[in-house]
Formats: sequence, C-alpha cells, structure tokens
Amino acid sequence: MAAHESVHPVQFKLFMSGQEWKQSVTDSVDRPFAKDRKMSNLWSEKLSESKEPHGPIHGAGIHSDLQFEGYVHNPDDPPTILVGSKNKMAQGEGHHRVAAAADIERTTGKPIWIPTNYEKRGGGYT
Repeated sequence: MAAHESVHPVQFKLFMSGQEWKQSVTDSVDRPFAKDRKMSNLWSEKLSESKEPHGPIHGAGIHSDLQFEGYVHNPDDPPTILVGSKNKMAQGEGHHRVAAAADIERTTGKPIWIPTNYEKRGGGYT
C-alpha cells in the first residue's frame, strides 16, 4: 500500500481549530447516543453540556475554561480523531472540548487551537 493510501492529509496537522476539527470528522463514537443519531444534534448536546457550571456532568465547565485559557490542553487525555477505512475520520475523545472551541471561535472570531491525536481504526465508526 502506498503512503498516500494509508495516511489522511489532515493527519499531517499538529493543531486544528475547533471549527476545522468539526468539519474534518463525519462520524463519532458517541453518535448512537445523540438525538436522531445525527452529528449536528451530538455537537449541540456536547456544547450545551460544556456550558454547564463545573460539576457532576461529564464535560461541564469546559466552555468557560477555554474562553479563559484560549487553547485546549490535556496531555493525558487528548482529543482524538479516529481514521478508519477509506480514510474517513470520526470523533473519538474530546467532544466537549471541540464543541466549546468551535463555539468560541464562531462567537469571538478567535481560534482555539486543539492538538491533534490520531488513531488508525477499522470497524463501524467510519
């Protein structure tokens, strides 16, 4: 297999903005749990949860943290893009961080940079 057949062009990026990240993925490990199983509903749900005050809800407080810090950081649990068959890309980890970053960019015009982490996957996500 030639290198261009096994590596998605986006995989050469070390960082992506929230908007760019959302546009790069077409599926998610969490999509089966979203209303009507739609990605647009999934992103809305994750954004709403990220705007909740810090507390028991997974992802709560991320939005305010990103507004203050201006970038995504968590080297122990980075947001992940799963690259599957035919180089289709799906969201693995970090839904709340990506949704919050994209929203902040949309409302302020300021990019929030996300370090990219890729995992090669086959199977049902892509």
